[in-house]
Amino acid sequence: MQGRVRTLAAADVVVVGAGIMGASVALQLADRGVGVVVLERESAPAMGSTGKSAAGVRVQFTTAANVGLSMASLPVFRGFEDVHGMGIGYRDIGYLLLVPTDRWAAHLESVALQRALGAPVEVLSVEEALTHVDFDPEGLAGATFGPWDGVVDPHMVTAAWVAQGRALGVEYRFGHPVTEIRRQGDGWIVKAGDTLVSCASVVNAAGAWSGGVAALAGLHVPVLPKRIQIFLSAPRPAAASVPMTIDVGSGVYLRSEGDRLLFGLDNLSE
Repeated sequence: MQGRVRTLAAADVVVVGAGIMGASVALQLADRGVGVVVLERESAPAMGSTGKSAAGVRVQFTTAANVGLSMASLPVFRGFEDVHGMGIGYRDIGYLLLVPTDRWAAHLESVALQRALGAPVEVLSVEEALTHVDFDPEGLAGATFGPWDGVVDPHMVTAAWVAQGRALGVEYRFGHPVTEIRRQGDGWIVKAGDTLVSCASVVNAAGAWSGGVAALAGLHVPVLPKRIQIFLSAPRPAAASVPMTIDVGSGVYLRSEGDRLLFGLDNLSE
């Protein structure tokens, strides 16, 4: 078995994972002159949690770190087609958060944080929120709406970054699940299938599987997969577009997806 393992030319950085994060990291590193090899267990990019996501992007978070990340990334999505001449499916349909009375005061504190960091967020009465989508107003104190919030096509975004990365010399190896990460001097040896890569640094961009990848290097990263369920309604050809609407109290959400409604349940944990 060992005789069939071949060693690639050394890379500066190995990125594990070719989802939206891995593709972005690889591109940004290559743009700075760094030699990058991306190792991905699937046969194509964005086939893990990236491609299975609800595709939402928003500034309405409760922590400065998350708001700051969104304020850095959303302008990239919003201007992507103008800058790069290719679409990534960004649609500013907005996020409408419906907030129960017992969570209204804390929610307004989050709005103050978001606005302090430059995020455009509108505070709406229940009556104003009803102009966006029809809902049962019982128990609600108000709502907030983020006009920058919306959706992207995660496959299109990832494919665009993979193409741009390749043009800058990033080497992608699909169908290469990483099975070993070990120290060698000041750097690392990464094994994936019949390939060994010697590198100075490793970026763990395996998403929900990051904990398992970290364990290969003897590190503890408390990240685990979380299963969610997303459903689509039957076609609604004549229906008006619905923003990403979230009932903060229950975690139920829905939005338009073509001529259907996409809906699911989450706890909005961050």
